Formats: sequence, structure tokens, C-alpha cells
Amino acid sequence: MRIAIQNCWPNMASGPEADFLRRLLAAAGRLGWEAAEVVTSGDILAFDPDCVLVTHEFQPKLTHHPAIGVCRTPRRLVGRDALRLGNILSYDGVIPGSEPVGRFLRDLVFAAGKDMPVAEFSLWPGGLADDPVAEDAVSALSLPGLPGAPSRFAPLLAALARRMPPPADGTEGWESALSLRLREAGVALCLHEPSCRADGLPSTAFLDAVASGKPTIVDDADFIRHAFRDTVLYVDPAADPADMAERIAGHVAWAQRHPAAAAARARRARAIFAARFSLDRQMERLPAFLEEVRERGGFTRQPRLSRTAPPEAGAAENRGPLVEYIVRAGSRPAAMVERCMRSLAAQTAGPVGVILVQYHPVDGLDEAMERWRPRFASFRHVRVPNTGLRSTSMWAGLRAVSAPFFGIHDDDDVIHPNHAASILDHFARSPDAELVYSGALRVEEDAGRYFPRVNFAGPLGREIPENRRVEFLDRFSAARLSSFDNYILSHSWLARRSLLKGAVLDDPEMEVGEDLYFYQLLAGSARFETTLRPTAEWHWRSAARANSMLNVSQDNWARDIERIRQRVRFQEKLPVSPTETPVGRASFTLGEPIDFRRPETQRFVLCGFSQPGADGIWSEGSMACLEFVVPSGSGNGLCMELTFIPVVTAQNGFVTIDVHADNHVLASWRHESWQEVSATVRIPTERLGGERLLLGFTITNTFNPSWQGDSLDDRDLGLLLKAIVFRAAPP
Repeated sequence: MRIAIQNCWPNMASGPEADFLRRLLAAAGRLGWEAAEVVTSGDILAFDPDCVLVTHEFQPKLTHHPAIGVCRTPRRLVGRDALRLGNILSYDGVIPGSEPVGRFLRDLVFAAGKDMPVAEFSLWPGGLADDPVAEDAVSALSLPGLPGAPSRFAPLLAALARRMPPPADGTEGWESALSLRLREAGVALCLHEPSCRADGLPSTAFLDAVASGKPTIVDDADFIRHAFRDTVLYVDPAADPADMAERIAGHVAWAQRHPAAAAARARRARAIFAARFSLDRQMERLPAFLEEVRERGGFTRQPRLSRTAPPEAGAAENRGPLVEYIVRAGSRPAAMVERCMRSLAAQTAGPVGVILVQYHPVDGLDEAMERWRPRFASFRHVRVPNTGLRSTSMWAGLRAVSAPFFGIHDDDDVIHPNHAASILDHFARSPDAELVYSGALRVEEDAGRYFPRVNFAGPLGREIPENRRVEFLDRFSAARLSSFDNYILSHSWLARRSLLKGAVLDDPEMEVGEDLYFYQLLAGSARFETTLRPTAEWHWRSAARANSMLNVSQDNWARDIERIRQRVRFQEKLPVSPTETPVGRASFTLGEPIDFRRPETQRFVLCGFSQPGADGIWSEGSMACLEFVVPSGSGNGLCMELTFIPVVTAQNGFVTIDVHADNHVLASWRHESWQEVSATVRIPTERLGGERLLLGFTITNTFNPSWQGDSLDDRDLGLLLKAIVFRAAPP
């Protein structure tokens, strides 16, 4: 098996994610698989694996290969984060880090209505079964928040310092002294974050301690007792710090008095780990899971459609194509049209037919199409006059449809091999659906134009050449269609031929917006559904005029949009006025205050921030970002006025905040007091290369309210963002 393991944090040379990546690669090699570390979609395409293992939910699926996500993040962080949830739903399958996380993921998939398998097994971040960790390489003390930063364990460390006095060698600091005492006793102490304990997510340090054969003291949790029973030594995490210290000191003393018994217990724990919880043992189940992912995602020929086919399938089985694609040609070179044909011929479901509607001569097109004609169940070449209206060729194609299902394929775009299969399978499971569409990836074809991601930030500071992003992965909203928000790409859907009747076949004679008109015309009566799979690729050339959308004047756009309004004005099921705004796609004007104490977050895609509250939005963790549409009038750059409060308490003492745009640091601050701050940051023009901007915050030395002992709030807070105002930067 060829497996690509994605480095989702390419600018982080060390840390838990980099360590997990190294362990996954080692486990894959131990199992005899051909594994490669990949970063970008380009790396994946070059390696051409059987599947991609996405190691963090900050990263979405970006290629046609089966993408299996690994979700080891506590539910409290994922459940409130639209970016993470969207990325998880872009995958073809997901492996949870624990049973509770698996239940959460199944609930998410059920709510979304997506046919995506969630594995019945988990991946823990341990080592290999027959490659034990050396005892001297295992940290004797593992507490969340160490080293260096204050943590909720400060009272426990103080109690342990009194119960287990530091050695007389002058070792300074509770952590160093306690670690030395534990190492002398040959014992490891590993405690977990409350959210990880509640979600059954073991730390790497705990698994390494067990794998090393060292007697291990750990916080009592159901998942640890279920896995390791009495082979480790437990302390009650809810106990008073003094009682916890007493219990820990007692375990250390017992291990020192009974070294043979402690060693025997540790060997049993090590045997359990090697047999059940080492990473290579857990990954042995990946090939069978991949087969389920491929079958349910339509990646194999003759997918489930053949067993649960809609009624139309049987009628067409021996009499022609099951699906016909309308391809309009006339403005782009034959090579682009051939790329389109290549993606149609690669479909795993079918048979597929083509209706090529040509409205203008193209050099070499006839010869090229003769080469492709034998690859399809049917191939019709329809020629129409070049009226200058895009609707002419589209409606000529619609009137020529004879297959039970039909779609449109743009001559410069691509669909994934499982695109038609996954949509047809959705029709089979949802017989009332009449038009089913997929999500879409945007592919930037101009060299040097890359998309930033929050997980690309890091101390290495390398530019990550990623030219793809998930552009659309949206549930159906008639209100968005009525507001002319086109989130359904023209080549992302298939529909039943039964829709093509009566007035639907009347050509509206439009230069532009013909696809939006078609959707609005059908939305008044037809049922739209989505696969939530990003199986269509929208190829875009930012610096070229070959994009048809850029060749139409604003006046002509406005004219045809008004005509659409007139033609669908009496559609009863289509809202006359929009009732919702797509998250992160609404624009705002320069000088307009964005107040996060109100539901302004609808204008932003939030990642690592809380939902708006009476005070604003809180950053949760060490990284947070806002993605939004760049306001017009920013030709010289933007001046961003921020109002925020740094979270500084007696427990953390200070907080540092870096502000970056598209992964380039713009400003760095250190704050030592909890008071409102107003700061202005200039965003230069070169950071505004696209229509959307990723504004990030990297926070170090965060504060967790649960450190105070009387709070159940387990968030790592760094700043409270209250408001932003964007103004045009002076020349």
C-alpha cells in the first residue's frame, strides 16, 4: 500500500504534531507500506498514493485521492470551530483518537447527512510494539503546560515539594527537583488535561512511559483503567492537591520498597501496550478501513449504485448511458477540452455519455474528440451559432439530454473519478432528491499564487506553495441562491432528466448567470441535496483573462441578474429576500466598526475563537484566525485598528501576541497587564493578493481558568477580541 502522511504543520520542526508524524511514518514502514511525508497537494499528486492520512483537522482534503482524517483533538475545541468541522466533513473517512471522539464524529456525520465512515478503531500517539522506548529517554514528569509556563498543577507541585523535599544538590525549581526525585526512584508521573481525560485521549508521554517498562503513576480515568487495569498506579485528579501529593509520594515509596513487584507490574503494562495500543498494531486495521472508504465514496468501479440503484438505472443499463454530461466548447484550446474529457472518462460510475456543444471553431478540436469518442457510451457533437450568449449552448445541450441523469462539465475544469459515483449513490439513498451537488476545490493555475492556512504558521517561516483550497462545501440554502450567492459550481451537480420539461427548456437568452438562473428556476419546486464531498475542481487563473467570469462587464452582469429576478419573481418556494448570510463571505466597508460583542462573526470564518459573547470573542489555544473578504478600496493596503484585552493574570504573568496576515508576521506584542489595548497594524498590499484574507494570532503563555481550582472553564485563553476597524492605508 502506498500511503501519503500529511505534515499539517510544516513550519513546526518539533512538537507533538511533528512527533506524531514521525511515529506514523515509522509504523507504516514497519508494516511494509510505502509511505511518504507530504505537505501540499502538489506533493500528494506527485506521490500518487492509495490514500492520504491527514494528521490534523486544520487541514482539509485537497486532491482526488481518498483522504482519511485523524482526529485526536478534544471535542470542546472541535465542536465550536466551523473551520475544523468543515475540514472533517471534507474527508472521505475519519479515524478518531478515542471512543468518545468517535461518537462525536458519528453524531456530526449523521447531522450533516453525509455517507462517510468513522473507524471503529482509534490511533493513539504511541511508539511501535517491538521498539520499546529507552527508560532514560522517557520524561519522568509530564504535566500539561510544562516546561516553563505556569499551570494548574502549581499547587500540586508545591504540595509535592513539601512532601518530597528537593535533593541537597541545589537543584532549583519544583519541576526539576520533582523530576530528579522521580527519575531516582525509576518512576514516571504523567497527568492529563481534563478535556483529554474526559475524551479518552492519552498523552504521548504516558504511552512512552508505559512502553519503556517504567512503573507509571497516572491520573485515574475510565479509559486508562479499561486499557491497563491494575498495571499502572492511579491518583484521583479531583482530589485536593495535598491529598494528591500524599498519594503520589506513597506510590513512589512503594516502588522503591518493592522494586520487583513494581517492575512486574510495569512489564504487564508494557505487554498490554505492545499487543493492543502500539501505533503499528492499531494501524494494521487501516487497509480494511480504506476499502470501506473506497467503496462508500465511489472510488472503485461498480460502486454501491449497482446494488441500490435508483429505478432509472435499470432502464438505461443496456440502452445507453446512465449519465450524460453537457460540455460547452468554443473559447478555450483543445488541450483544455481534452483535460475535461479525461476526467469524464475516468469516472468510476456509468456508463457516461457526452453531449459536446460547440459554438465557435477550435483548432484541433475535431481530431481530439475523435480520439475520445470511443471512451464513452455515447458521444454527440452539437453545433450551435455563436450568439455571444452562454445560455444558447447550455440550453441546446439540455434539450439533447436522453439519459436518466445529466450534468454540465466546464471545458476548463475537472471532476474527480468518484464524482459521478458519489452523487449517483446519493440519489440511490435519497429517492426524493432531484438535483445533487458536490463541494468544490479551487485550484490556482497561475504560478506563485498560494493559499495560506492557519496551520502553515510557525517559527521556520517557510512559504508553503499550496495552490488549492476548499472553496465550497455548503448545505443547500434557497435564500443564498436568491441573493445570487453561487455556491453550487456549474460542473458540480447531477440532476434527474425528469426535471427537463415545460418552461425549464425555454432558453432565457442570457450572456451570463445562466447557471444561477437554472438553479433558481428549479429551486422553486425541485429538491436539492449535497454529498458534502469536494469532488469538483474549479481551475482559476487570477492573472489571465481566460476566466469567462472576467470577460463580462459589470453592466451586463447587472442586466442579466435583474432579468433573473424578473423570470423567477413568482417562484413561491424561493425567498424573495435573502434570510441568511454565508459565513465568511459577506463584505464590509472601510471605516465600518466590526463589533465582536454582536453577531459580527457571520462575516468571518473563525478558527480558534469562541462564539461572540457579551464581551467579545476569546482566543482558545495558542493559535486563532479570522478569514474574511477583503474590503474594496484597499489598493494601498489596509490599516487595521484592533481593540482587545490580553489575558494576563497572576498565574501567567504576561502574554505575547503575534499578528500575521497570510502567515507573514505583521506585529508582535508582549503585555503584562489585563487592560484594554488599542493598536493599529498596517497590512501591506502584497499581503492582499486574493479576494480573501487570513488574519492570524499566535499567542504564547496563555491562561487556563481551571488553574484557579474553582473553575470548570478548561480553555487556554490568550486575548479577548472586541472590535476591528479597517481603513485604507495612506499611499
